[in-house]
Amino acid sequence: MSLERFIKIIVSKFLLIFCIGILTASIIFFLTTNEEKQFTSKAVINTGVVSGYNIENHNSDSRIDRDYTRNEIENLINLATAFETLEMLSIRLIAHYLELEEADVELISEEGFEEINSVFTGSLSYDDLKQENIEKTITHLEYLIDTFNNRSLIELVYSDHQFFGLEQLQKIRVNRKGGSDLIEFSYTTSDPYVCRKTLQLLSEVFFEKHRLLKEGQSEDVLGYFEEATRESRDKLKLAEDKLLRFRVDNQIINYYEQTRFIADKKEDLDEMVLKEQMQLQGAISSKKRIDSQLKNRGLLSELNNALLSKRDQLSEITKKLTLFELSGPNDKYDDSSKASWINQREQLESEINSITLQSHNIKYTPEGLLSDELLSSWLKSVIQVETSKSRLDALNSRKEEFQTIYAQFAPWGSRLKKIEREIALAEEAYLENLHSFNQARLHLQNTIMSSNLRILDAPFLPIKDNGSKRVLLILVGFAVGIFITLGIIILMEFLDNTMKTPSEVADRLKLEVAGVLPKLPNPNTGFTNPSQINFLSIRNRAIEILYQRLLINKKRSNSDPFIMIVSSMRGKEGVSFVSQLIKKRFQKDIQKVLCLEPEQSFSGAIHGLTADTIYYKEYESFVEAKSIENWLDRIGPNGWASNYQNVIIEVPAIIGTSFPLHLFKDANDFLLVCRSNRVWSKADAYSLDLLNESLRKPPIIMLNGVRLESMEEFLGELPKSRSRARRWIKNLVNFNFSIKDKI
Repeated sequence: MSLERFIKIIVSKFLLIFCIGILTASIIFFLTTNEEKQFTSKAVINTGVVSGYNIENHNSDSRIDRDYTRNEIENLINLATAFETLEMLSIRLIAHYLELEEADVELISEEGFEEINSVFTGSLSYDDLKQENIEKTITHLEYLIDTFNNRSLIELVYSDHQFFGLEQLQKIRVNRKGGSDLIEFSYTTSDPYVCRKTLQLLSEVFFEKHRLLKEGQSEDVLGYFEEATRESRDKLKLAEDKLLRFRVDNQIINYYEQTRFIADKKEDLDEMVLKEQMQLQGAISSKKRIDSQLKNRGLLSELNNALLSKRDQLSEITKKLTLFELSGPNDKYDDSSKASWINQREQLESEINSITLQSHNIKYTPEGLLSDELLSSWLKSVIQVETSKSRLDALNSRKEEFQTIYAQFAPWGSRLKKIEREIALAEEAYLENLHSFNQARLHLQNTIMSSNLRILDAPFLPIKDNGSKRVLLILVGFAVGIFITLGIIILMEFLDNTMKTPSEVADRLKLEVAGVLPKLPNPNTGFTNPSQINFLSIRNRAIEILYQRLLINKKRSNSDPFIMIVSSMRGKEGVSFVSQLIKKRFQKDIQKVLCLEPEQSFSGAIHGLTADTIYYKEYESFVEAKSIENWLDRIGPNGWASNYQNVIIEVPAIIGTSFPLHLFKDANDFLLVCRSNRVWSKADAYSLDLLNESLRKPPIIMLNGVRLESMEEFLGELPKSRSRARRWIKNLVNFNFSIKDKI
């Protein structure tokens, strides 16, 4: 919707909008005739959330947690406006004003005292509610409300009474002052003294509930950690006692030192056993080697005897050879004996050498030692072997004792580790709970110190009333009435789905809008509105534009006569009226026009009818007609094709008629008349599709009954008188800042 369109809607509905605004303002005027004076008092509370001293974090350069601060301030605000807080405030107000026997200028005005006296009657009498002192009165009122023993009191507390009702007390406003830790209580009521007293009692109730809430939370936490600390301490003591009994029962002084000592001794013992085994193996090996060296010593005497025997034999042979060499001629020795003796001597020498060598090998070791020296070595080896065996037996016996000790200490270690782990866990839990307990105590003290709320500005007595807002309410009511009415009108305009403007029709139907006709005023006043608008001139301009479009189409079709069909989708669209206007415009240019209209459209009162109009029956000759020309030959005058330049055929509404659509294809143009104040339905769309299929070219639209404000987008500026200011505003709305009326 354009700005110009919006302003035109406002102008057209200005009287309705203004009257509804006046009506709304008048209603508010009469409703506020007996308006009471209102008084407002305020109180400022210092919460100390930001600027208060904090034991838990007292560093001067510590940063402020804004989320925590905002959360604390919001908690305080919600606590001050909580239902239970306001309920306690109402009870205390009732208790305080029950103590009054006469009007007190410090507590209530004369009018307020009369109001209170009218309340405390019947079941709410002073005798039933008032007690010895104000504390007992408060306790008694709380009891009556909690036990539902006084229905009238409950109704008073939960009513909208101007002094005691919760609905009235809920008007108390609690706000944070900027980004500080100050909160402001604000209350408005009809009595200034009651207003101040209400804020005073609210501060007391608020301080009390805040203190109980903070201390209650901290004490609950403190009690929890105190109990947890005691339980963890008892568990730690039980674990330590268990460790003590285990050490005493098993005579363990220091398990880890003892096991380390035993392990060291066992390693030493293993090393000693290894060395002793090495020595034993060395002694056994030495003894075996000496035994192998001494095993042939018995053969030495045999070799000596054999050597002596061989030596004697060699001596005898040598003697014979000597004698043979020393023999004379008379001796009886021959050469063969000599050779035999020589051979025997050589053999004996060889045997002696062998025996001598064997004797030497037996007498000396391969290392060159005498066999006699091996005996002492052998004796030492035997002694060392026996000694090593005895030491190994003692060491193995000691080793078995260590295995017994290991078997005893191994499970002790696991059990001791388990007990120590239990002690460590119990000690860790005890220290953690002790730390949490100390933190809770610290937090409790910090809460007591930091939650010490103080009144910075006490509630004051509002001597001057707030002033009447009657004028403002009337103006607001007037504006609200105007805007609501305007909103409804704009909403109805948006929801209006009728074909009100040519551009909307063209976009919706995808067809050319060839002409528009304005919505005419009441016929009793004529076509001319003398004040501003000349409807006859507007209609003539619209018909002229349509006529120019038809002439262009006639020239393009190059047919004579020019056959045009005028119809509509539904009845009462103004088809006959449009047909007659088109006929008159053609005749104005001295063009002969033949007009065919359905018989039921004839009324005998249509202005300007001539003899060139034929009324046909709807079903006349349709079946036999094969074309428009053939149909006109049957019902039209003789020689119609040569006598008339234009033929206008008015066809009944397409929806609900049986006019053959196949005849439409022979028409040179099809003008579809649509009424702008109706909705284009699905049936219209379906019929339009059938119509498009039956025509050689798409039909053109004639929009009838268009509102004047929508005519300008087709005809331009309407001919009516306008003041200079109105023309300037219109140019301003259309952003035409440099447009001039003349060159």
